[in-house]
Amino acid sequence: TISEKQIKAIPNIVTLITAEEIKNLGATNLLEILRFVPGLDFGAELDNVTGLGVRGNNATEGKVLILLDGQELNETNYGSFDYGQHILASDIQKIEILRGPGSAIYGGSAELAVINIVSKQGSDIHGANYSGGYDFSHSGTLSYQNSLILGDKTKSGLIYSLSLQQYSGVKSNLEVNSFTSQSVNYADSSNFDNYKANLGIAYKNLEFRYIYDYKNFDNLQKRIGSVLFDGHYAGLKYKYEVNDKVSIVPQINLKVLKPWQFIDFPDYQQYNTLNTRFTAKIITNYAIAENVNLIFGLEHFFDKGKKFTDSIFYSNYRNEITYENSAAFFETSYDPKFAYFVAGARLDFHEQYGF
Repeated sequence: TISEKQIKAIPNIVTLITAEEIKNLGATNLLEILRFVPGLDFGAELDNVTGLGVRGNNATEGKVLILLDGQELNETNYGSFDYGQHILASDIQKIEILRGPGSAIYGGSAELAVINIVSKQGSDIHGANYSGGYDFSHSGTLSYQNSLILGDKTKSGLIYSLSLQQYSGVKSNLEVNSFTSQSVNYADSSNFDNYKANLGIAYKNLEFRYIYDYKNFDNLQKRIGSVLFDGHYAGLKYKYEVNDKVSIVPQINLKVLKPWQFIDFPDYQQYNTLNTRFTAKIITNYAIAENVNLIFGLEHFFDKGKKFTDSIFYSNYRNEITYENSAAFFETSYDPKFAYFVAGARLDFHEQYGF
């Protein structure tokens, strides 16, 4: 998260899940972990995607921010994320879940919650670790997983890690009758493949991160073709400590995504896009006093979308569109021991729609 605070001093309802707790739960992927968190639940979204609910509210399409090692995994068409059979638990060091509004600092996607996933770093690994898994039922294979983690911390202070994951199978192998009395065999219509690479390099106060995430699965709802989510995420940040009270963190992030790609489904080609988002941000953390803290910053976005065919257009009647957006934000906290007070605000300016 943006600043390290004791859990009792955070105004949101916070759940912290450690690697040891994940091991004791026996969970193999992100969804299985999050199902143990009070207030979170999951259900079917469009086109066989698994969506999230928070306290009974539909939390898809930009209502929950999900971070992996500081990189925003929300896709840039609708702000959603597919939680089903996605992100293996083997290289997760901890997960922080903040339930409640967090948009002042994190932006509009943090309306209902923030899920912050932190991977095992080189200083946690010290070598290499491989894990594999195989799930089956009486009807046959459900899934198989492979995970390789490499990393270490050198004598010079360089910390590096590389995680490679493969997760494939079927969401179910049951055969059921639908409401229209049509027989559906999930064993041959709910296949999925998920591949992820996560590279981290840190030296002193400088950090670099690159993540590649690929997920392709059968479109059971349409019963034709498949749905692809393909994304590259990169980030670079530096923490400059002015003194023991003030730190300044400039950072840049790049996302290149193919979200909601409908494969072998011509009727939905208008949804197939290549999206690029470049973000520049600077955050200042000022410990005004022992019990008073101030966070403030500026953020600038550059978004570009491109259709894959010349015959499909955006609102500008072209197959490409760009936007630039800016934001200023702050959050201040005061802890007089008997209570904890927080105030924050965010001002966003959109190139087309204004403030």
